[in-house]
Amino acid sequence: MDRQGRQERQEPSAEADAAARVIIDAGLKVHRALGAGLVESTYERRLAHELGLRGGSIGLRVVSEAYR
Repeated sequence: MDRQGRQERQEPSAEADAAARVIIDAGLKVHRALGAGLVESTYERRLAHELGLRGGSIGLRVVSEAYR
């Protein structure tokens, strides 16, 4: 911690930095291809596809029913 009691910030690992770059690049590609104004699920599916092409994967939203 520093003098003001704040925790010092650490730089992300090289692996985390590389993953962030891939995700941001894929997101920008999707946005440029589709433009603005579509429903979120359209972008989400396209981003999942784009990340899959780059060797990654994401879990899409799963809706589950809560039992009482």
